[in-house]
Amino acid sequence: MMKLHSAVTDNKQTLEYGAYVRIDDDTRFPPVSSTHPGSPFPHYAVLTKNIDMLPGLSIPLMNDNSQIYIQKYGYNSNLDSVDAGHEQTIWTGSGAYPWSVLDTGVSLTVTSTSSTDTNTRVTVQGLDTHLDMQEQTIMCNGTSSVSLSGEWKRVFRVYVSGDTPSVGDIHVKTDSTIVAHVPMKEQQTLMALYTVPRGYTAYLTGFDSTVSRNEDILFRLRTREPGGVFRTQHIAQVYQASYKYHYEVYKRIDEMVDIECTGEPTNNNVATHAAFDLILIKNS
Repeated sequence: MMKLHSAVTDNKQTLEYGAYVRIDDDTRFPPVSSTHPGSPFPHYAVLTKNIDMLPGLSIPLMNDNSQIYIQKYGYNSNLDSVDAGHEQTIWTGSGAYPWSVLDTGVSLTVTSTSSTDTNTRVTVQGLDTHLDMQEQTIMCNGTSSVSLSGEWKRVFRVYVSGDTPSVGDIHVKTDSTIVAHVPMKEQQTLMALYTVPRGYTAYLTGFDSTVSRNEDILFRLRTREPGGVFRTQHIAQVYQASYKYHYEVYKRIDEMVDIECTGEPTNNNVATHAAFDLILIKNS
């Protein structure tokens, strides 16, 4: 196993881009001759990457709940260039996602658009008022509201978890605002947004987007820190094609940071999808 040292031969885990380092005991460079005693000669190099940020070093492999894989994916079949300042969240709800109604902990209810959905089990996943993970499963009562227990500050996934599919669309909402929508055809939310739970650090590994034929869309990946504003972290113009981006060095996103994908079309009735992958690591 070769040893990596700085120019002054001190052990360092983090070495910045362009650092001049000494490599000791690299068996690829043995002694000049069999009669020469000692270990292989040291060699010198300039780093072309920050070795502490490579995925294999920055994300430890764990087999317990300290490491969680998250995939978020959204779809909007009808983005319009005149709605919500042209830019809308990529989800099956309409317009921009209503983040502001979840600024404080709120009570939520679950309803169906069909009165026959009385034997449909639904699971809601999100965050509580402390932005800790929270999950609850309820039984729908048709078009009548069923209250979720406790208060919620985020909802990022809802799905039919029983063996009876829903006949109508499922809505999770505050008094009047839908914060999650389960289309009957999908039995699952399609919302390209997420909030990193308290006590975890997320590593964004990649994302992708598609747009319908003969259409183009300006795709944004945005994040918002607590008390801040949404800032663009990546932007791409996609025309009737798919777009993929994979981070060679995973992008770190800290706890309690909101993430969303948005689309800004140039025409009306544009269909688009977006998805991103995260690895959550529980903070020490």
